[in-house]
Amino acid sequence: MKGCFIIAALLPAAIIYSCSGNVDPEGNGGTDASEGPYTVSVDKTELEADATSVVTFTLKDENGIDLTTADPSGVYFRIEYADGGQEYLDRLQRTYSAFDNGTYVFRGVYKGVPSENTVTVTAVNRSKYEKFHRNVAIYKMTGTWCPNCPSMTAGLNGMEDAVKEHTVILACHGNGSGNDPYRVVVDPSKDADLGNLMLSTFDLLGFPSLVINLNTTLTLRTSSAIEEAVNDQRRNYPATCGIKVEAVCTDGELSAKATLMSDKGGTYDLECALLLDNQFVATGEEPDGMYHHIVRSYSGDFCSYTSANAVEVATGDEYEKTFRLSSTELASQPENCNIVVYALKRLDDGTTMVDNIVSCPVNGSVDYVYNE
Repeated sequence: MKGCFIIAALLPAAIIYSCSGNVDPEGNGGTDASEGPYTVSVDKTELEADATSVVTFTLKDENGIDLTTADPSGVYFRIEYADGGQEYLDRLQRTYSAFDNGTYVFRGVYKGVPSENTVTVTAVNRSKYEKFHRNVAIYKMTGTWCPNCPSMTAGLNGMEDAVKEHTVILACHGNGSGNDPYRVVVDPSKDADLGNLMLSTFDLLGFPSLVINLNTTLTLRTSSAIEEAVNDQRRNYPATCGIKVEAVCTDGELSAKATLMSDKGGTYDLECALLLDNQFVATGEEPDGMYHHIVRSYSGDFCSYTSANAVEVATGDEYEKTFRLSSTELASQPENCNIVVYALKRLDDGTTMVDNIVSCPVNGSVDYVYNE
């Protein structure tokens, strides 16, 4: 079990923070002062899947003593999967909240001894709070020459699958102590590239760094820190729009028709970027030499909301925009290319954020994805 992680329950998944701390939840057994059997209970069995409402667990011994109060450091609660797997909530955590609909089975554990019973919690009504599946954009500033960048890659790869299903990564390469073959030059007069532009735009000190949804920066490289940042975006900024895409590549030229539907109404700047996967760099610092999600070209200003490109979309209405991009990779290896389309919004404080983002093969399509 990892020291600190985020848990995904049975699909459709709910996300809960979990950090095991320094105590082994399976160790040491009960104490002389408190013997089993132990009984777990929950204050309610149905939960609104709004990521803020909670259910609260209690674990009692055979004498009715509430161990969550009497000896909280020895108490853990865990989700038990239908396939026999299990995951623990945080040490000292006795509450649970959900982003997604689902039914989840919990058991209490005291000093390594599980409760005799389980309790079942059902999360409902996600579509009431968010109509469309929400993806969070992760901008990764990196370079093939960068010796510290593989640790950030490992953090991203180590995220729980249920979190990955709500993320789209855009790797912005740049030169540093070495040259990068996948840098995108944004200002030839200054030999400036996209990776370094992102660093300067967001006042980051160097590679590797992350920008989450264009409104949060992150230099921590652990999976748990990245997952927490992603879930904070999902909790605090539910999607107000969905995006569908149809993309066709012909002779190295990409034409992509993107359609945005708003369920809340708002003003959006709809933009896109071309990404490249499965690239081997023999001199690269990644252990396997492979690089993915590489930004090769893009529309608009890439990382900032542009009023001139923005359109107001009423509740329930759609807005359509066609993008045309080109790159050498589209002609030579279209199977390794995909397009991401993202809707930018301006927050009340004037900052830009990604309301939603989707990924589509260059010869394929994606439809709206709705929450249940």
